Amino acid sequence: MKWSRYNRLFKSSKHGWLLYNSASNSFIKIDDTLYPEILRIQEDPNSFDFSKDPAFYFQLRTTGILVRERDDDTCRNLLKLGRLSNNYNTSHLLLTIAPTRACNFDCPYCYEKDRQPVFMSDETEDKVVEFIRRFQTVKRLSVTWYGGEPLLCFDRICTLTDKIQALSIPFDVLLVTNGFLLDAEKIEKLKDLRIGVIQITLDGPEKTHNSRRPLKGGGATFRTIFRNLETLFEKWHGKVLLRVNIDEVNRDDYHLIHEQLVEKLPKAYQEKRLSIYPGLVHDFAGTNPDIGCLITPDKEAEFTIEQYSRHGIEDLKTFPGRYYAGCTACRRNGFVIGPEGELYKCWDDIGIKEREIGSVWPGGTWNAALTSDYLVASSYLDDPECLDCFFFPVCDGGCAHARLRNLLDGRQNQLCLKFKNHLQELLEIHYELKEKRADEKTDGQSSD
Repeated sequence: MKWSRYNRLFKSSKHGWLLYNSASNSFIKIDDTLYPEILRIQEDPNSFDFSKDPAFYFQLRTTGILVRERDDDTCRNLLKLGRLSNNYNTSHLLLTIAPTRACNFDCPYCYEKDRQPVFMSDETEDKVVEFIRRFQTVKRLSVTWYGGEPLLCFDRICTLTDKIQALSIPFDVLLVTNGFLLDAEKIEKLKDLRIGVIQITLDGPEKTHNSRRPLKGGGATFRTIFRNLETLFEKWHGKVLLRVNIDEVNRDDYHLIHEQLVEKLPKAYQEKRLSIYPGLVHDFAGTNPDIGCLITPDKEAEFTIEQYSRHGIEDLKTFPGRYYAGCTACRRNGFVIGPEGELYKCWDDIGIKEREIGSVWPGGTWNAALTSDYLVASSYLDDPECLDCFFFPVCDGGCAHARLRNLLDGRQNQLCLKFKNHLQELLEIHYELKEKRADEKTDGQSSD
């Protein structure tokens, strides 16, 4: 037996000795009386006598803290295999469909800002359906409506959804919208459109949001979006991912919009139908001259810690997760479809001719080289540094698009998890929240 290389033992000033293992994603508290024994086990587990406490040995084995000689390597290989299998799974088709590149907003950080506003035609719509039919092994379809602003083409979403439903393939739908056009009439049709999740963006309280997300030609948008949100939760029973785009300019306003949303939409928040999260503004492609205040992974960690310690916000991620999914960029059966039927691997590439990998229209050529760049060349699963990293079991490799830009353009985009340099502080918050919720549960049971 040996001490796993995926162990991290540290002492919290508030909570004592804590032990985290990234391979099993387990996290335990070590009593002070057990700490000397843990040190002995860490130094030489084979000389430690577990016969007096076999339950202790069982805990160390089941949490992956103690492993056999090759267990760590086997764990890494199995994780890699699982992720590769998922990436090349042909039974699941992921489509991000942009019926238009046009938008009614004029956000300064938008990477599509200078791309031509094109709308999908009836002929292209039919070709999209034919494209889906080609995937005969598909048993599940995931569709994301994207843009531009997809609700500028609401009728197109309706007609294309009808045609997709006629294919009799089980499918789920996410809508990414700025929320301005999501009025009561459209909300009534969401269930029939199979839309179960909607992402909407508010960049802060009213004044901040309106300065960052105005209408084209000028005009406030906050009140309309908020009114639509209230109607949405009254008439529809899906989930809203409320994104707040954060950079150094508006980071101090995050807690204000968070508090406002929780106060005004308490039921949706308590039922977990409203999920509020910060979307860190990056410009990995280096295409937008208006972005100069980006958030790095270290700053993301500091932001998370600050929101909890200063403002009591408890729903930001403070514990690593196990990743298998991956976006369309690293999935063999993942495609972004532009309004002219052009195909991409990443939605950041929409409207950039040299980033097209093919088309839904038959007879076109495929850019196999770019496809292989996304699927293979930029994969963190073959990066020696990633494979040897303590965080490999709980990391998805970061943005595939940014990784590819590093490879092809010599950029220095930071791709690591926010946990990498701030694991102890974030795990301390996680432990504190876990203890708090356990106490609340106990108090609730004792009062019954």
